[in-house]
Amino acid sequence: MALPAPLPRDGHAGNAGLLPAGAPPREPPPAFYASGFALTALTWLARYALVYLIVRSVHAADGTLLFARSAAMMLVGLVMPTPGGSGGLEGLYALFIGPLMPEALLAPTLLTWRLLGYYLFIALGAYLFLHQLHQRRADRAPPY
Repeated sequence: MALPAPLPRDGHAGNAGLLPAGAPPREPPPAFYASGFALTALTWLARYALVYLIVRSVHAADGTLLFARSAAMMLVGLVMPTPGGSGGLEGLYALFIGPLMPEALLAPTLLTWRLLGYYLFIALGAYLFLHQLHQRRADRAPPY
């Protein structure tokens, strides 16, 4: 059995005749990072403001306290071990937001929050997925 040939001095076997793949990627401009930061900040602000807007639309709760409790609830909800925080976030809503409004408004505002902030996106994602799947199947279908 023969021993393999030694590597060339550059340490890469078989790279002798290859050309470089191209120029290295260029650094994005600062506006790219600024717009990414701004869009991310707006997304998180909208996520936290949803509870605030729903509760304030039906009850005149203290705005600063409501927003702070909403933010705390969402931060604690990030560590819920269930998909989408199901069950846990509803309990946190009752604990954090419940004392700020009448008991009769707790369930309707909770359901509105979960419908707009969670289930709407699941339904929209399912629709878009099925639409894309249908489009791909239609593109692959043989013409008759």
